[in-house]
Amino acid sequence: MLFCTDDLTEYPIRSTLSRTLRFTVPRQLQRNFIQINRSEALQLSFIQEIRNEEVRTKHGTFTITEGYLPGMRAAMQVLV
Repeated sequence: MLFCTDDLTEYPIRSTLSRTLRFTVPRQLQRNFIQINRSEALQLSFIQEIRNEEVRTKHGTFTITEGYLPGMRAAMQVLV
């Protein structure tokens, strides 16, 4: 599902998340998104807080899978 914050609607997508990010999101915008687990990706500018394995946005709290945590830290330029 693709959640659009403009109209608060979820749109079904029949593809894997990585393929959706690669082929649906324009190339120049791809660096603005980060996959946080197998089924969710977030736009970096929406992230308000990262605490342990959770990411908080104004639209909810999401769990970061351990395998995606290093990529998240690098994208957000977080020092450990």
